[in-house]
Amino acid sequence: MMKKSLLVAIVLSTLTLSAAQAQEWRFGVEGGFAAADVGGAEAAQVLATASGRTVTFSEDSSTVALRAYAELGITNTLAAEFGLFQTGSLDVTFASPGTTATGRVEVDARGFDFGLKYYATDAIFLRAGAHYSEVSATGTVTIAGVNYSGAVDEDGFGGFLGAGFNVTDNISVGLTYYDNLGGESDADATFAFIGYRF
Repeated sequence: MMKKSLLVAIVLSTLTLSAAQAQEWRFGVEGGFAAADVGGAEAAQVLATASGRTVTFSEDSSTVALRAYAELGITNTLAAEFGLFQTGSLDVTFASPGTTATGRVEVDARGFDFGLKYYATDAIFLRAGAHYSEVSATGTVTIAGVNYSGAVDEDGFGGFLGAGFNVTDNISVGLTYYDNLGGESDADATFAFIGYRF
């Protein structure tokens, strides 16, 4: 409850400051790749310990990601930013050599973020803030041709830090690091993007 109250206070203070000194609204989209470790090695070890057999795995290291945002000028060098993001699926597959058992887990994330964007120069910007996100994982295990499946969703708050370079007034490139996706302390992702601002 305390975390949510603090989050609401930060959002309201940002909106109040922005409304008092707003210069202009701008909107944009960013697309690229999100790199994350979804814990394939740890999951394979758990499966191996539980089954008493060798378990091999392969996992995606990155997936596509999209973000849409609104930017509200506060001063000539500072803006408030509000965004929505969605990633594609990061897949992990498992197998146990010498058996018919296989497994697959698909993980994706979505959420919204808000924070401040600082223009160090006309070309270079920094961003920092908080996000609320949900991480969904669906898994399927096949044993002797029979499928068993399950799903889990985790949600919660985290933070983000990023930096970018404006190639033109409309086009930018950059990196944004999100921590605690889904409220999980070990769920982080780095988003490499190309953006277009209207």
